Amino acid sequence: MYKAKESPFIWIAWIVLALMYGSVLENGFQYIAYASIILFLAFLTISYEFEVKEDRLLYRTLIIRKVIGTRELQVTDIKKISFIKFAKRTLIVIHPKKGFRIKLKRFEPAGLSEEMLEFSNEHNIDKEVFGKMS
Repeated sequence: MYKAKESPFIWIAWIVLALMYGSVLENGFQYIAYASIILFLAFLTISYEFEVKEDRLLYRTLIIRKVIGTRELQVTDIKKISFIKFAKRTLIVIHPKKGFRIKLKRFEPAGLSEEMLEFSNEHNIDKEVFGKMS
């Protein structure tokens, strides 16, 4: 199982902005700003899990270690997989036949790109490779 965490930068920026507005606003509006801070703190805990199984891919989204969304793609549901190589990292984009695409980046431990390349070769899934794959 591969795991990734959401980048905290944007959520910290929103928290700072909400703190500034909360200190300036009057009456009940400041409580809206403070309530949004609690929401942004929860968003700081967003993480993702990805599993490659024999004939399917499983993608989960978690907030505060609770699963809030699961997406399972069978081999027949996948149109193509794109591999985009940047310097030392590889971005993987899964294009399903229906629904939104799935972007895989910052997943640990290393080796996801090799496993996904093997998965696409095994099941004859169309693939696009941008950059030099090792």
